[in-house]
Amino acid sequence: MTSTIAILLLENFLGLAAFGSADMFKTANQIAEVRGDEVMPFQVQTYSLDGEPVRSSNGILVTPDSSLEEIFAPDVVFLPGIGTTSAPQCTISTNWFRGVAEQLQHHSQNGSIIAASCTSSFLLAEAGLLEGKQATTTWWKQKEFSAAYEGVELAGDEILVDAGNVITSAAGTSSLDLALHLINRLEGPALSRLCARFMVLEENRGLQQPFMIPWHEKTRDETIERADQWVQNNLSSRPLKVQELAGFLGMSTRSLLRHFKRELSLSPQQFILNIRCERAKSQLEYTTTPIATISEALGYSDENAFRRSFLAQVGVSPARYRQKFRRQAP
Repeated sequence: MTSTIAILLLENFLGLAAFGSADMFKTANQIAEVRGDEVMPFQVQTYSLDGEPVRSSNGILVTPDSSLEEIFAPDVVFLPGIGTTSAPQCTISTNWFRGVAEQLQHHSQNGSIIAASCTSSFLLAEAGLLEGKQATTTWWKQKEFSAAYEGVELAGDEILVDAGNVITSAAGTSSLDLALHLINRLEGPALSRLCARFMVLEENRGLQQPFMIPWHEKTRDETIERADQWVQNNLSSRPLKVQELAGFLGMSTRSLLRHFKRELSLSPQQFILNIRCERAKSQLEYTTTPIATISEALGYSDENAFRRSFLAQVGVSPARYRQKFRRQAP
């Protein structure tokens, strides 16, 4: 039986999420044709709010197949992320979004899978579809998401979370992981595995931790900037203590903790660990320095302590990280 995929294109939608996912489903159909399947596994159609052309975040104007109201009993409603430097500005009381929320709720109640990548997880949460469920979203908007939707269990480290009738994925190319997961769920692992190989995509990538960058919108706070510089300059063969950092900044440890919590939502100790971890990542990516030497240079007691700390911070071991992200020095 053919599964119908309704891709909802909202203004400023992420082109990669929409076009890349559509290509993934098309690849599944082409593979099915080559192997002699009688029925194509997927039928993909695109929709906008009113059926009129809609522009993607990269400026491409797309003419959809139809309007939101004409989506009829799809197996999947797929929402690409929305290109934005802030969380999507929508609430149930927003005129344009009220209709979207009602349609998403309707299709969910009637058995459709609702799948959202990147910032579109905000739309699902606002529509109430994630209440009491696990979800993920782009790593650089997780703080806003958690603050706005306390009833959603945010699994921020995950690239993809399948919560049954709703599936969410992280940023960027995770939309391809989402499409691949849908192929697996609807048609089985054999077809999804072939699609992954044709599209040169690693299956089951799991975590977005290795791709996270501390302080995406880095504060212009003078205290934080001075702290950053001090840690960078003193990150050597001894552990750095929060008391030392507080002394350098002329603050009490308690005042320092309050300041970091307010500005960065993390402790000074985690701040130091983040910088140390970024230095380790750089060494693993751009040098062939032995891991034991890196751990010693960064002030860890031994290689095992470094491995445990790195695994907790990044989600993969130093050796595995180097294997995945090794590159030539510029």
